[in-house]
Amino acid sequence: MNNTRIVVTLTLLMGSSGLHAKTNCSSYETKLNTIQSKQRQGYSASQGVKLAKQERAAYNKWWDCKRGKLKKATKKAKGDKKLLKRELKPKALIKLTTVKPLTNNIRIKAKYHGAKQQAWLDFYQPLAICKSPKKLSTFAKCLKDEERQQLLFEQQ
Repeated sequence: MNNTRIVVTLTLLMGSSGLHAKTNCSSYETKLNTIQSKQRQGYSASQGVKLAKQERAAYNKWWDCKRGKLKKATKKAKGDKKLLKRELKPKALIKLTTVKPLTNNIRIKAKYHGAKQQAWLDFYQPLAICKSPKKLSTFAKCLKDEERQQLLFEQQ
């Protein structure tokens, strides 16, 4: 009778410890699953090495937790250390560089200069549709008309 009590008690303790381990290890399992899902997505070679290391570490933690060999984490005062690290960390210097102004000067040279330019401006009469052409074909027609008028101007 005593032996059966001991067996039943041990069975209950062992079963409950496994159940307890499952609930405690779920966070490790989810972390492992997220890393594995990242591995199934596309990544570079360096990211692959990093993910493999992360997966191995997460797997080892999860497996140790499952077997009950994981040391219980003690709460540490992380806030103080973070503040110290932030204070001790040298701030990155921002390098200011002067931006050179764009010097893409566009120079449009007229075909005529001086008095001849004024004579050309007096002679040239653009078509009415050439003031604001809407189509490329209209623009081409305007250029042809300007060339025709230039030939007439030079023949004078």
